[in-house]
Amino acid sequence: MKNMVIILFILCLNVFSVVGCSSKQKAPELTISVKGKEIPYTVEKLEDNEVDREDTEEQLTKNLIENEEIPYIKIGEIIIIQFGKKYPDQIVVKDCLLNKDGTRKYSENLTRETQLELKEDTLQYELTPHIATGLSSDRNDYLDGNVVRGVSFVYDRDGEEYEYTFVIKTDAK
Repeated sequence: MKNMVIILFILCLNVFSVVGCSSKQKAPELTISVKGKEIPYTVEKLEDNEVDREDTEEQLTKNLIENEEIPYIKIGEIIIIQFGKKYPDQIVVKDCLLNKDGTRKYSENLTRETQLELKEDTLQYELTPHIATGLSSDRNDYLDGNVVRGVSFVYDRDGEEYEYTFVIKTDAK
């Protein structure tokens, strides 16, 4: 009887350790801000079998536009990305122009990529004019605050990849 209790105890420990190890890791917490004001973002765990990332990205930006107040950020301001205890040495930021409904305004070819280096435990992204803003024939796009941009980056933590996306309003120049 005593041996059976020990065997059952060991089996239970094995089951709990397998369940605990196979549970999904929570997305790393971080803060995205400008001048101390936080910018709302979404995060999505990237799966190896995802076929069409563009559809997923578009859905994320649409959700942000529908559910959050989109912050206005002036050209030249610095967006600060602060990580918790563990942070990457660098990330690549993708910056594209969006329509008011969150869909891409232009093709993926006009998405600007910028590599950011770690500085004092933060990553800093200076908001500069996007070259594709000059392609618009709609003069309203050149008014202050009428440019909508989707910004995203992938953060790899212990082999798990997470894509963070946020939307901002800014100026053409």
